[in-house]
Amino acid sequence: MSAGFVQADRLLQMTTPLGPDVLVLRALDVTEAIGQLFTIEAEAMSERDDIRPDELIGRGITCTVQAPGREPRHFHGLVQSFSRAGDYGRGTSLYRITAVPRMWQLSRTADCRIFQNQSVQRIVQTLLEEGHVSPVRFGNLPTAPRSYCVQWNETDLDFCQRLLDEVGAGYFFRHEMGEHTLHITGANADFPAIPCEPVTNRPGAENGGPDSVWGWTAAVEQRPGKSEAVDFDQLRPGALLKAQASTVMNTSTAEAEMYHWPGNQTARPDADPARLQMERDEAAAERVRAEGGEPAIFAGGRLQVAPALGAAPVPWLVTSVVHRARDDSHIAGGSSSHYGNSLVLIPAERTWRGAAAHPRPTMPGLQSAIVTGPQGGEIHCDEHGRVKVHFHWDRAGPKSDGSSCWVRVAQPWGGAWGGTWFLPRVGDEVLVGFMDGDPDKPVVIGSLYNDVSRHPHALPGNMTQSWITSRSSKGGGPENANILRMEDKMGSEELYLQAEKDMNVLVRDNRDTTLQRGNETLTVEKGDIAVTAEQGKIAIEAMQSITLTVGGSKVTIDQTGITLEATLITAKAGGTARIEAPLIQEEASGSMILKGGIVHIN
Repeated sequence: MSAGFVQADRLLQMTTPLGPDVLVLRALDVTEAIGQLFTIEAEAMSERDDIRPDELIGRGITCTVQAPGREPRHFHGLVQSFSRAGDYGRGTSLYRITAVPRMWQLSRTADCRIFQNQSVQRIVQTLLEEGHVSPVRFGNLPTAPRSYCVQWNETDLDFCQRLLDEVGAGYFFRHEMGEHTLHITGANADFPAIPCEPVTNRPGAENGGPDSVWGWTAAVEQRPGKSEAVDFDQLRPGALLKAQASTVMNTSTAEAEMYHWPGNQTARPDADPARLQMERDEAAAERVRAEGGEPAIFAGGRLQVAPALGAAPVPWLVTSVVHRARDDSHIAGGSSSHYGNSLVLIPAERTWRGAAAHPRPTMPGLQSAIVTGPQGGEIHCDEHGRVKVHFHWDRAGPKSDGSSCWVRVAQPWGGAWGGTWFLPRVGDEVLVGFMDGDPDKPVVIGSLYNDVSRHPHALPGNMTQSWITSRSSKGGGPENANILRMEDKMGSEELYLQAEKDMNVLVRDNRDTTLQRGNETLTVEKGDIAVTAEQGKIAIEAMQSITLTVGGSKVTIDQTGITLEATLITAKAGGTARIEAPLIQEEASGSMILKGGIVHIN
């Protein structure tokens, strides 16, 4: 390597797996902001024209700004793209390099999965560990677990950022030689002081040096004064869940209110949606843009800024910074090099909340799922009649009673007055909708037959039949069922009712049954028939005849009279037995015996 390509004593330096001075850094642009991935854009020269992308892609590099009188400012990242930009002259090649944090690799993985009874920190930590993102430092994040949290067709990065948005958290990065650390923050106390002396605002002093800022431009926006978020809780339906917050700032729009529905307090109990929205508005209400020359400044750091020479410094929070550096000292006789940055700041006492830039996905429609339960169970529900389901897309979740949250089951009609009630059983395929399109709020709206759970009657042969069919549990088969079947085939219409064991009917007043034509048959194969009128009478009437038959004995009542037929007919009265008629005829083919204490024959 020629002497002109030695990086020592230069403003810009680069450390790569290729070895010392193989790539010499000439231009550097770094963009970083709270709640965003940093990007390192670098241009480097090399006497090699054959550097292959696979020598650097995915590997770590460190770009360093070595300003005179300052500690080295390192920027470390993994090479995301690498290309040869052409010849630079004097036998050198120009290369362009983009480097990003390890966290960027989460954007290369997307999934659909369910997390249960875990806090946002635990979920994010899991995703970072699976993506080999380290080191990581967690600040003040909510610890309340979410009972049910769905990642739906999101990259792991988008999912992480969405969860952090939902609890008002953010992140930033700290760099050192050969490493960068992800810091996840949930409160202003998590933002450290920038390790540099206070800087002074010097209006008009462009390129005022590392101890100065210039171009100080403050922007104040009018924001609403109130925020309210409202939600409905099925377990406490008597009153809506309300969260309210008012601004701590002086504003002419103190009575202007932002109303949000749904507030999602039930699905996401780890955040106050009204307060978070209010703090987002306040954080965006006042911002300052400035230029500076201190390379130690980083997004997520607290910077002391003196508003004027001799004035006491005031703390500001740096929300974003763009670093720009050029070093042309490699040119013979040249010594041109420069570093500068562009800053966005908010008052340090103002609670930082990033814009909710990663909204939750909206479920596009209905989904199929299978009802689950404990091993060997047939019916599984809680005291609210909710069931658990396993979605076909859930690759990691168990197909058991731990497969989902408790899911409400819609009914055709229902309320405190009564309604209908059908509970899907373990193994049933059900149709699942989502309240407000929220993947964390599933509800079963119906069931589906399939090739395993087939229709209870063969189709299309029985397509004129409609059924309501149950099955005895536990262990019942197709023949063990309560059935209401309606046959609508013209000429064969039928209403069929089957009770698998007992049938009980309660009528609180009258019961009237009319057969317009045909017969009525009551058959008791084994058992008795009892008809009792506890406080009334029993009347049986027939136009032609009434016949009572037991074996060879028969009683016939018809329009001509009453006939008793039996081997033995016995009439017994405890008091008087009387027969009255205009004509009485008694005849015996054998003997006739009349016996009494006194027998009177007129």
